[in-house]
Amino acid sequence: MTAGSGRERAREFVSPEKRTRIFGQSDPFLKLLFVCSRNQKRSLTAEQSFRGDQRFVVRSAGTEPSARRRVTQGDLGWADAVLVMEKKHAAYLRERFPEEMWGKHVVIMAIPDEYDCGDPDLITMLKSRVEEEFGATTDSTMGENQDGSPDV
Repeated sequence: MTAGSGRERAREFVSPEKRTRIFGQSDPFLKLLFVCSRNQKRSLTAEQSFRGDQRFVVRSAGTEPSARRRVTQGDLGWADAVLVMEKKHAAYLRERFPEEMWGKHVVIMAIPDEYDCGDPDLITMLKSRVEEEFGATTDSTMGENQDGSPDV
């Protein structure tokens, strides 16, 4: 893929200056870790919604012992940003993994546990929160012109 192609520009959704300011590096791929309690609804929906999005590499996990996939030290070391659904998730992570959370970019999404996995309202809210936080467009037309033609 040549520099300047539509696919390459789609990865540059956060300016290099903002990436460096927020994450201390200019890697265009943001590694996002979505966290909720059981990794069955909210964080799983987030991972599924952003998987395949060329701008992100995503994972999801839960804080509860009964989580489908429980958050690990390795997950936190891997992530550029940790997006938690509620304040209690951030508090748990800071208490359980203080070293890994030190200086970590944490976003409290403020999404209550009242949605089913894949709920369209949940997906809309998740995409809106990511856009608000990172100044990113989550529009599926990234890499296309306004008229829908490919940006090549």
